[in-house]
Amino acid sequence: MDIILVVAIVGVLIFLQFGGKTKKKEKKESAKDWFQVQEITTDGLITTPDDRYMYMLEVQPISFALKSPKEQEAIWLAFRETINTIPHPLRFKSESHPYDLESYFQDLKSQAYETNDPMDLEYVDEMQETFFGIVEANKIQDRKYFVFLETDSRYLLDLTTETSIPIINDLLRKNASRKGIEHDIDTVKQELTNSMRIMQSKFSDVGIVTTEMDRQKVLQYLYRTQNREIAGLVSLEEFIGMVNEDGQVPHSFGKSIYTQEDAHA
Repeated sequence: MDIILVVAIVGVLIFLQFGGKTKKKEKKESAKDWFQVQEITTDGLITTPDDRYMYMLEVQPISFALKSPKEQEAIWLAFRETINTIPHPLRFKSESHPYDLESYFQDLKSQAYETNDPMDLEYVDEMQETFFGIVEANKIQDRKYFVFLETDSRYLLDLTTETSIPIINDLLRKNASRKGIEHDIDTVKQELTNSMRIMQSKFSDVGIVTTEMDRQKVLQYLYRTQNREIAGLVSLEEFIGMVNEDGQVPHSFGKSIYTQEDAHA
């Protein structure tokens, strides 16, 4: 065996035994702690403090039970092919929220006012009371589905760091990560965008609609999920406005960092 290869392997083994030990990570106390945001670009690219990068897709729900057996099979195949094709980690999240029908009935009331017929307005009020009563009595929830397409420093290093010896590759990646290598953000976006296009294409083929989430949509998501008690009563814009009126800067809600510039974006 080549003497250089032997020396390299011995060096790696010594490093892994004595130098590869790292400080024990702090235990994460809640699910929120697993998703911390450091930066969000205009097009929605999320950067986390632990050097992960993500794009988000919102997926419109479908009535799977109402699909024919053939359609159901096609949906499962599309999902499986997506999982097998995309090289990045994927995270799927389902959330339930109370139905927000307020804006819908506000539009109906505006139309009723334009008719100048008191009966129309009375009808809208009765319908609103009925719908709200049904939703509350049956605890009907609005389901929302999201996909996180994620990459990190380890995957990106695989694109540039490669030898024929796996254990050497692993050591090179660890060393590069410790040195805090800054990755080309264009490469990050391109890799994630390619994966996102694959998913959108596969889902579209079986009638599943997806929406790319830009910065504003991601902020809305973070605000809604981390402030479930008030999000239905106070919008993100109203919340930021109230904080600004008090002369404060919303540095951290939803595990995100915000500045005055963010507030006025």
